[in-house]
Amino acid sequence: MTKLLVLTPHCDDETISCGGYIARTIAEGGEVLVVIASVSEIEFLHKGIVPIEDRVGELEHALEKLGGCEFELLTTGYESNLHQYSMGKLVASMDKVQNNFCPDEVLIPLPSCHQDHVFMHTACVATTRPSRYKHQPRLIAAYEYPLTNWGDGAEANAFKGGMYVDVTEFWPQKVEALRCYESQMRERQDLISTPGCEVLAKMRGLEIGVEYAELFHIMRYRR
Repeated sequence: MTKLLVLTPHCDDETISCGGYIARTIAEGGEVLVVIASVSEIEFLHKGIVPIEDRVGELEHALEKLGGCEFELLTTGYESNLHQYSMGKLVASMDKVQNNFCPDEVLIPLPSCHQDHVFMHTACVATTRPSRYKHQPRLIAAYEYPLTNWGDGAEANAFKGGMYVDVTEFWPQKVEALRCYESQMRERQDLISTPGCEVLAKMRGLEIGVEYAELFHIMRYRR
């Protein structure tokens, strides 16, 4: 009955990075809460302008495909400009969510080449800080996604605390959820695409002897 809290900068990061683990947790009787830092009407290089309603609609459909779970949007209007939002307010909001939800496990983003992922990673480190006055989950781990290989996230080393999750059984659900993000999925040869996500999951699967896997970097684990 795991309670899993997934902290993400944007709608789509939860599915791209840990959609298989979300689906597996729900299937095993657990509870999942996805928290998104911000959503905006935004212009993408590959797509053009996408309104907020489309972004949130895609999120809702994707989470349904993963088995159904709750989500919470912390702010609006700061997507791709999260650094303009108060770090203190963001951390305080996530502190409140963590204490109210009381998760067993918390997943946070690795930093990458995207400025929001860098900002969100720092904020998540602050909100998962050790404190006797806060709920303390048993596991805090950072998730990768295809663009993590460019930026500070590339320094993460599975040999120094990698947690692999076999998501083979739940891969079809993840693919269906990825397809819900029509505004996000790029062309076939792009890292942020369904084939791009599949290549990464197959590689992680090869590393542990299964067909598909997701990798998380353990930051703190207690028993």
